Amino acid sequence: MSEKTKGAIYKLITIVCIVICLLLIGRVAADELVGKHAPEHVPIVRPTAAATMAAQPITRDAVVIDEELIADRLGGYMMQELPLRRVGVEISESGRITLTCSCPRQKLLSYLDRRDELPDAFGLLARLLPGTIDLSLTADCTCDEDSRLIAAAPITARIGSVTAELGSLPQSLFSELTLAINKLLLDEGQAFSQIVFTDGAIILKP
Repeated sequence: MSEKTKGAIYKLITIVCIVICLLLIGRVAADELVGKHAPEHVPIVRPTAAATMAAQPITRDAVVIDEELIADRLGGYMMQELPLRRVGVEISESGRITLTCSCPRQKLLSYLDRRDELPDAFGLLARLLPGTIDLSLTADCTCDEDSRLIAAAPITARIGSVTAELGSLPQSLFSELTLAINKLLLDEGQAFSQIVFTDGAIILKP
C-alpha cells in the first residue's frame, strides 16, 4: 500500500472520529437544554406506622392506639368469655387486623358448644391438641362513621398450625373480637368521630 493511500485512510478515520465526537457533544448539549434526563429509580418503601401517623393531619385531641396497647388490654375485654393469654395484635393500613393468642382448650370448646358452633373438623382438631391452644384470627375491618363502630369480615382462623376453611370458621370468635375492639376504642376515645387505620395503630379523630 502506498504512502498516499495510507494517508488517505488515516485522514478518513480522523474525520469519522471527529464527526462522532461532535454528534455526542451535540446530543449531551441538547439534553441539557431541554432537561431530558433518564428518570431516577425511586424504590417503593412502605411507610412505617410512625411515618404514616406523622403524615396524617392529627389534631391534639386525636388518640393513637398502637398494637402494643391493644394487645395489652384486649384480653381484659374478652376475659369473661375467653381467658386469652400471650395476646398479640397486628394492624395494617388497609384495616386488616390479626389477633394471635393462646386459650385453654376446654374453655374454647365450652365457649363454642354454648353457641352451637363447633364444626366437626374444628372440634376434633381442638380436642386432639394439648391443654392450651394457640389461635390466630385475621379479619378485614371497616368503620361505620355514623355509629363509630368497627365491623369485621373474617378472613382466616388458625388453630395450632392448621388453617380452618373459610366456610367452617367459628363466627362467634370474630364477633367477640369485634365487640372487644369496639369497647376498647370507645373507652379510649370518648369523643372521636372518625377511625383511621395505619400500619401498626388505629387513630381516633375528634
